[in-house]
Amino acid sequence: MSKETKLRGNIANWLNDHSHGVYTVNQEAVKKKEKRTDIRLTSSYKDIESVIELKLDDKKYRWSGSELRKALRHQLMENYLSHERCQSGCLLICLRERRRWKNPDSGTLMNLNETVNWLQGIADDIVQESPNLLVEVIGLDLSD
Repeated sequence: MSKETKLRGNIANWLNDHSHGVYTVNQEAVKKKEKRTDIRLTSSYKDIESVIELKLDDKKYRWSGSELRKALRHQLMENYLSHERCQSGCLLICLRERRRWKNPDSGTLMNLNETVNWLQGIADDIVQESPNLLVEVIGLDLSD
């Protein structure tokens, strides 16, 4: 079992334990074009869903700024949030070791908070075209 799979399971279990019956949690659920979301939350009261795309950054896989931007734009927003029932989503970046990312536009180095803010700005720009969506980028520092 990969570290990302374990982390995804832990997050899904925590969400399930704290759902209070408001939503159900599903891991690796098939969505549009057979793409699989990491975690899907389905409302118990309305016909809506939310998705979480998890990116674990560690020694085995280091996500570049370009790859994170692509995951946000294409994987989360174009694939998962294009489904009519999905109205919100989250790109969750979990950092296992301190590091910096290179901004593919400016070339400047960014820490986790700066990377999250940069990606959130991209998400906010896209959401302006689809105001019914809510998208959050969250960084979780698990390094120390």
